[in-house]
Amino acid sequence: MRNRINRRTDNLASVSKDKALEDEHNTSGIFFMYSFFDKETHNNHKIKIDKVNRWRYETSNELVPENRYMFAVGKNGALYLGNPTVHSQFKAGKQVQSAGWIEYQWDNEEQQAKILIDNCSGHYTPTLSQFIQTLYGLHQAKFLPDHLEIRLSKFTLFDYENMSPFWNEIIKEAKLETTEVLSLTYSEQDDGFVFMRSSGETAKMDKKDIFPEKTDLRMEA
Repeated sequence: MRNRINRRTDNLASVSKDKALEDEHNTSGIFFMYSFFDKETHNNHKIKIDKVNRWRYETSNELVPENRYMFAVGKNGALYLGNPTVHSQFKAGKQVQSAGWIEYQWDNEEQQAKILIDNCSGHYTPTLSQFIQTLYGLHQAKFLPDHLEIRLSKFTLFDYENMSPFWNEIIKEAKLETTEVLSLTYSEQDDGFVFMRSSGETAKMDKKDIFPEKTDLRMEA
């Protein structure tokens, strides 16, 4: 059974400075609001997949119930799932590949997961490249099916060079703190993704687009 995606990366999301201060305040004192996961709790939230790619808890081997969960993918590629107070609890405030929310269902007829996933983490707010690269890794490791749905936080940083107007329009038209739901399909021919809006407008990213040279990513100072 696989319990992590295939790659490490140095393109990592960090807890913002203001949220790190909140964590310091909320995890200390007698009347603390929440705590970072200890090793046992951390391991209990780790996810693996079985031979039919159904999600299970790493420690108990129990099936993951259909639900909406917070998630984080750690630096080493492990997927953590649950509903803590904040995303930083999963990895004790450390950097992650991505974080957000997942709506997980299992289709018995198709024998595959039905997924809606986003990067809506107030603590991390992963950039577009961090989010899409994580999706690619999760798909290659069979955690995600060939067809799923995604949405973006309205505050997503577009850190790819030469971005398609497709993405700017999605953010511009977002009426809430998240964008509309997009359809994502894996293209075996291009080894990449095809994104589609409800209007039918599409954008493609092959593997070279998803993982450009470091000089092609707009990195904040």
